Amino acid sequence: MRKKLFYASAVFMHMVLSLRTSNAQTKVFTVKASEIKAEIQPTMWGIFFEDINMGADGGIYAELVKNRSFEFYSPLMGWKVNGKGAKEGDVLILNRKEANSSNPRYVQVTLNNADKNSIGLTNEGFRGMGIKKGLRYD
Repeated sequence: MRKKLFYASAVFMHMVLSLRTSNAQTKVFTVKASEIKAEIQPTMWGIFFEDINMGADGGIYAELVKNRSFEFYSPLMGWKVNGKGAKEGDVLILNRKEANSSNPRYVQVTLNNADKNSIGLTNEGFRGMGIKKGLRYD
């Protein structure tokens, strides 16, 4: 019984699809580039920019350090605090907008709680850093 129902369904679907494709007509589109169909306002201008692979971070030049000015929504995004005995407050992001408006944030590292010479910051870059031998990065 199941086999008969399956074959009947298959034959029916084949017939329906055959009818649909036999009635298909070719569509023709004509473009008349010399005709104006609608006015475009002079204020409608701009550019489309798609930020693929974090290309907007760092401007036009190639950026290696992620969040180098600590200006992301989470100021330490991209950074990892390393060190033995480092506690909350040993690494702070401070604002100095009045002193330097073009670079308002900076990091302050305090060695009160951490062992000397054992605290540091590591930056993950943008899925790593492509450092090449013999090139200057300044």
